[in-house]
Amino acid sequence: GGGGGPGEDLPEEQEFHYVVTRRFSDFDRLDNHIKSAFWRHHLRSNLPCLPAKKIKYVIDHSQTDFVEQRRLDLEAYLKRLVQVPHASSNPDLHQFLGIPIE
Repeated sequence: GGGGGPGEDLPEEQEFHYVVTRRFSDFDRLDNHIKSAFWRHHLRSNLPCLPAKKIKYVIDHSQTDFVEQRRLDLEAYLKRLVQVPHASSNPDLHQFLGIPIE
């Protein structure tokens, strides 16, 4: 296998780059879907934690430093997520990344 199609993990020897424009709530929804898919699965404990949501009245969400740090944290979350066996074949993740599901 290894073609990265539905039901297959992305091949380890290939590196893929995706650009996604999403809100934090979209990442939160993805995280909930992935954790639900791994309910009672032995690999659930390997799933990365979504970076904490910062409260708007405490932190200015338009501040450049905040936006860049959140981007880096969410990018690291996705990189760790796709390294979990079976997570990279999850249809919710494929949809989130804009990968066509055949």
